[in-house]
Amino acid sequence: MTEPPLAITAADQLVGLLTRFGRGPLRIRLDLPGLAEPARSIAEQRLASALSACGCTEGAVALLITLGPAAGLAFWSPWSGAFLPPWALFAALLVAASLAGKALGLLRARRRLKSEIARIVRTLPPDA
Repeated sequence: MTEPPLAITAADQLVGLLTRFGRGPLRIRLDLPGLAEPARSIAEQRLASALSACGCTEGAVALLITLGPAAGLAFWSPWSGAFLPPWALFAALLVAASLAGKALGLLRARRRLKSEIARIVRTLPPDA
């Protein structure tokens, strides 16, 4: 069974969405005065997208980009095997790259969420 959408009825409730960041998909219903229909549905989609971001795509891209250089460093560099077995160094480099990519993806999503909240608040009338 799906959860009912989270209803946002005041501008200060938008800032509260930052505490929901990273907790999975969420349907949002913006019932803010002064927000026209086309802008409302677009804002709902953007907020839901930013809230449900997990950084997996960025982590996967970082992993793929690192495959070649990590293999070169782990198996064919002069210090290959000096500290760790080559396969362990290769695995460690890939894990580090994917975690860094995931962290970057989460950071970008949080910035996107803050930006979208600020954009919505700017478009609302002062008394909303």
